[in-house]
Amino acid sequence: MLGLAFSYLFGCFIDTSIQNKKIKIAIAIISGIVSLIIVYVLFKMVTEPVICDPVHVPGNNQTICDPVHKPSGESYNANALGELKIDKSAVKNSLEQCINNLKN
Repeated sequence: MLGLAFSYLFGCFIDTSIQNKKIKIAIAIISGIVSLIIVYVLFKMVTEPVICDPVHVPGNNQTICDPVHKPSGESYNANALGELKIDKSAVKNSLEQCINNLKN
């Protein structure tokens, strides 16, 4: 509401202080373009999928959500993961080695 009142007062100030009609039209066009850009940015912020990355804050011992934007493309697609060739024995050996390192 405050922004609406401020923009109305600013419009009245421009209307009374600038006498050239072409300059007024140019200011109106620029403000319209800026308004469209702001609406587009707000729309993208609201509608874009977000992945929540939990982050531990040790100061107050809480976990907060750090939003990470989901990249577009096939990075999270099952088709991209299906093409991976994984040596299961190497993964098993790595896991066993990691467990042994934790025990020592």
